Amino acid sequence: MEKMGLFILASNDISLSPEEMLKYYKGQDNVEKGFRFLKSDTFSISKVYLKNKSRIEALTMIMVLCLMIYSIAEWKLRIKLQEENETVLDQKGKTTKNRQ
Repeated sequence: MEKMGLFILASNDISLSPEEMLKYYKGQDNVEKGFRFLKSDTFSISKVYLKNKSRIEALTMIMVLCLMIYSIAEWKLRIKLQEENETVLDQKGKTTKNRQ
């Protein structure tokens, strides 16, 4: 028998439907993945050998802005693909259709 996992989602926004709340909850993973990349060994600011605090802050700000631009481009692409009823494969070869 397959086990079914349950969890509780709560919000202070009472106007959200359960479906909307779940959609927002699932969407936070995208943001977390972006910040996980910024903190990873793959992208380590210390490897750039910046010592000046203001330069480290500036580079971090640039990387966060790049992450935001990337996220917006990805979002717009998903909307366009949905409008065209098209799909593409991600890096793992999985279809992106109907993914939030």
